Amino acid sequence: MDRSDPTLHVKRTFMVIGAGVLTVFILSLLFMVSQGRKGLSDERIVLAVLPFETESTQDSTDRYAGFAEGLAAYFGRSDPQILGVLGPASTSRYMGLDPVAIGNELLADFVVTGQEYSAEDNLILAVELIQVSDRSVLWSREFQLTEEADLRGLLVEVSTEVTSTLDLPR
Repeated sequence: MDRSDPTLHVKRTFMVIGAGVLTVFILSLLFMVSQGRKGLSDERIVLAVLPFETESTQDSTDRYAGFAEGLAAYFGRSDPQILGVLGPASTSRYMGLDPVAIGNELLADFVVTGQEYSAEDNLILAVELIQVSDRSVLWSREFQLTEEADLRGLLVEVSTEVTSTLDLPR
């Protein structure tokens, strides 16, 4: 082969560039794996927001379809160095299990649960903030629901009370 062959020179150039890109990719991957959670604060709290449950069958699942997602979105606006949030999309596959077991499975520090139930012809929404480590209920509140219930206002109220209980920045 002639050393002045232009195709040989182009092939070598592409091989060198390809090897360089591959090397950078492998080193980047190794760096990310070695760092793991090191970039996150040890003081960071992890909160799991479970989908809200209901015992009644009439359109109540539609009523709360976005409620837990709204809570997760509210908490997700916090600094990720302070609060990690697992929303209903991450927690829904655990439905029916004990909230503390779900929290342990997801390595969460706290779990927010909600359940609608009937009491004396009234609909009640019970919301709880549970500390996973000792199963204690840090905050709990029941809200009486009407057909005209302002779910957006209720979402803000629950969010601010949980934020206050966890002593998170607003």
